[in-house]
Amino acid sequence: MTTPRSGPPVQIHQALLVQAANIVVPNMMHGLFQSGVRSHGFTNSLGFAFAFAGVLSEDPDEAAQGLVQTAFSLTFIHDESSSSEGEPMTIQEWVDKCTQYAEDKLKLSVREGMEGRILHATMPHLLKGGDLIYVGSAIELDMYGAGSGGPNHWDEALTRMILQTYWGLCMAKVNAAKAEIAEKKAEPYMPDNYQG
Repeated sequence: MTTPRSGPPVQIHQALLVQAANIVVPNMMHGLFQSGVRSHGFTNSLGFAFAFAGVLSEDPDEAAQGLVQTAFSLTFIHDESSSSEGEPMTIQEWVDKCTQYAEDKLKLSVREGMEGRILHATMPHLLKGGDLIYVGSAIELDMYGAGSGGPNHWDEALTRMILQTYWGLCMAKVNAAKAEIAEKKAEPYMPDNYQG
């Protein structure tokens, strides 16, 4: 059995990624809570943390050098009244723990070139000491991300939705550039200042 591996992470632009996450996460969480969150497995979740590889820095000097962050994290808190099993955690403890888990899931996927769920199910011999046992990463068109804070399947699903929404926002920008080129009857090349 061969399991296809993805290429290295492509660059993702931070502002558009944040926009994608702000479209997906609040709307999905609202829908899940409206339909009865406990039936979806969110018994003790305070929120989510996400990490993404290859996020291009928004600092113009760093961007000019092509520097990327290995993990760019986003956090959403949806219920400050909940507590985790066992000793109650503060919101900051929850954020720190989930962010660390998301980053560790991401590192594993980048290292092996595949989503954690597939790696754990089909290639467990690639796991090493210190690897996180939880899954919840997604790879879409060589864009890598991981989530933490809910059941593994929702960590992966929300991460995948963010990456797909990011792709959709990029396509909208490309289509706008094409329309502008057609309107100006310009040469059919992306503008020099274009950023996906």
